[in-house]
Amino acid sequence: MNDEDAISRLPQAQLDAYDYDAPNSGSNRRLRTAGIMAGTTVFGTLALIAPFVVSRSPLPYMATPGYKVQRALQYISRQGHLRGVFVDLGSGDGEAVYQATRLGYSRAIGVELNWTLYALAQFRRLFFWSRDERSRSTFLCRNFFDFDVSAADTVMVFGVTPLMKPLSEKIARECNAGTYVLSYRFLLPIATRLERDKGDGSSDALYANVVYDEEEMRIYKCLGDTSTKDAKKEELFIK
Repeated sequence: MNDEDAISRLPQAQLDAYDYDAPNSGSNRRLRTAGIMAGTTVFGTLALIAPFVVSRSPLPYMATPGYKVQRALQYISRQGHLRGVFVDLGSGDGEAVYQATRLGYSRAIGVELNWTLYALAQFRRLFFWSRDERSRSTFLCRNFFDFDVSAADTVMVFGVTPLMKPLSEKIARECNAGTYVLSYRFLLPIATRLERDKGDGSSDALYANVVYDEEEMRIYKCLGDTSTKDAKKEELFIK
């Protein structure tokens, strides 16, 4: 007796309940799951690059590995540096801000122009970070050249070659001596002592020393006259 004959002899109630597509149901579910995953991947990729294409931004999205940020911040901590305000200019998915909060910074701020990356960072913060980490972190969707970093103890920058000189000049104008600046992959132009001593405006770049250079992550320590900006720092804490 073959399978069809056996099925035909079943009571009608069992025939009605019999799932003739059962052998294929597992493969169908797998196909649907694979389709959803593929569609989500394509949509997510397009969502990430669309703002750059539309705005013709020179900034690609390149995530900075969390462990490299962590090692750099741990180096700074070993130097006895105050873990006060951390600002990430071009914060992407928020990984550097996350590492700063984990390592005990009182305030960590990410500034990102790409609204998709900003939304991704906010999503991670709201659903995957602890309550304490959320309370000490903030993300802003804006042009980082418009954000004042004078209250920061530590600044991280992400930019491509055409933006590194303007970033260097911005940090030189706004940051105090003793501020640490992290830059991944791209070199931050710095002024020599001779250019600094001339004071004729021939170089407006940051006056700093490179104190750390490992795995494409560099840390610059700002030099120059020391000043305090407690009012600015207090303003950041209450935002």
